[in-house]
Amino acid sequence: MNRLFSILFYTLLICFTSYNSAKTLSIELPPDEIAYMAGQMMLVGFRGMEANEDMKIVDDIRERNLGGIILFDYDVPNREAVRNISSPSQVERLISQLQSFAETPLFIAVDQEGGRVNRLKADYGFPLMPSAQDLGQGEYATTRQVSEEWGALLSNLGFNINF
Repeated sequence: MNRLFSILFYTLLICFTSYNSAKTLSIELPPDEIAYMAGQMMLVGFRGMEANEDMKIVDDIRERNLGGIILFDYDVPNREAVRNISSPSQVERLISQLQSFAETPLFIAVDQEGGRVNRLKADYGFPLMPSAQDLGQGEYATTRQVSEEWGALLSNLGFNINF
């Protein structure tokens, strides 16, 4: 346990030292470059099953240089079961539409862990994804196979981040 604390301590020390050193640097960037960089650091959600020219999210991608989008199946604030995900073909089309509006390729994220955190549900036509607990209680080879299959599926749909 002491070794873990030592590693954490030195990691934090390096981070704080680096942070304090960086604060003293004076880097001046043109305002448009700063706005571009700020936009690239944003990963946001939106409501909609498709993306077209008239949508606010498209304006944000084009004008604010958004770095990424996260897709959800359930709209928590509105308590609606429809947000961005209804079927594999719809998701693939939506991601393609979003990417077509971006000058710099977008990060497209989903939170697909299996079990309770499962945005791409079998009810929508996606394969059933077991929970991490179920996989952990099984064989390593099965865990690897399921993980590779899901990684390939997410990539083929256009996702490049899975939380």
